[in-house]
Amino acid sequence: MSEAYRARLEVELTKWKVDHPGRHWTATRALLILEGWNLLLIGASLVGFSHVAVLAAGRATWWVIWVAGVGTVGVTGYALFAWLTEWQPTRPSDDPTQP
Repeated sequence: MSEAYRARLEVELTKWKVDHPGRHWTATRALLILEGWNLLLIGASLVGFSHVAVLAAGRATWWVIWVAGVGTVGVTGYALFAWLTEWQPTRPSDDPTQP
């Protein structure tokens, strides 16, 4: 293993040790929000099956379905955004050991 390669690995390991706890917590929090939302909607839909006639006759049913749909898309989009923005690929030009 060349010294330049070893130096680059040490730089990357240091970056990972510094960034990992924050990145891990952000990903965990986003996953918990997403899964909590999904479980809430699954539970509501299962309970709702026993009250279909009552729910269909309700005035707010249309709005509730739209809010649930937009919320699901929003939470999923946020989780994807948080996951993608935290990951920054290292380009060879960013390495201080490279000419």
